Amino acid sequence: VALRAAASPIAFHHLWQADHGVQKAGIVNAALAIARGEQVLFLDGDMVPHRHWVRDHAARFDGRTVWQGRRVRLRRRWGEQLTAERIAAGWLDSFRSRFLFEGFVRGEVRKYHLAIPLPYAVTRLAEKRKGLMGCNYSAPRSVLEAVNGYDAGWEGAGLLCEDLDLEIRLRREGFCLRPILHAGIAFHLDHTHRPLSERALWLRAERAAVENSRAADGIVEARARLASGEVLDRLVD
Repeated sequence: VALRAAASPIAFHHLWQADHGVQKAGIVNAALAIARGEQVLFLDGDMVPHRHWVRDHAARFDGRTVWQGRRVRLRRRWGEQLTAERIAAGWLDSFRSRFLFEGFVRGEVRKYHLAIPLPYAVTRLAEKRKGLMGCNYSAPRSVLEAVNGYDAGWEGAGLLCEDLDLEIRLRREGFCLRPILHAGIAFHLDHTHRPLSERALWLRAERAAVENSRAADGIVEARARLASGEVLDRLVD
């Protein structure tokens, strides 16, 4: 990371927190606490973005809309063929690539159609409400700050429901959430999935009935953890 950061004009921050189970909401809040850009893009560690992923999200930025991306899913056996060198060589640059098309034919690439780029004027004609997926979306930083980001202290955040909770609170405040399909393309490398527990499903229903849209343990609280050293900001530049 340090070598790549040294060759980049972009400042890198590497945030660290002690491992106490599922704590994605907390570390994302810390990242939001130090973010300075007007638009924030989200991508999980098991995702590989298309070469135009940033461009596509940035092109839709309007200062008020949360753009909800999706994912093309690569089964584990197929995804294991990818290396940094092969990605740089363009294996994921086009839906016509041999890697993607052959994988689609063999049933190793799911949601293949999402790898086909289409103009927004076309996709908006069939636009339907989509859920927020933390693995691929972008949002104005001001919108996330308005609800204090993710709620890291909520029990459901430790049960893989943090994205749904954020979506519920954003919609409650009247913010616009729209899908970005056939653009902002990203590829998910399949792995072992942990199914949602009955407890998580119950918590999601309970959360939808809560009137308060502001996270109790969000960006403001993450900023305090950074100041105290509980979360470390290891700047790489």
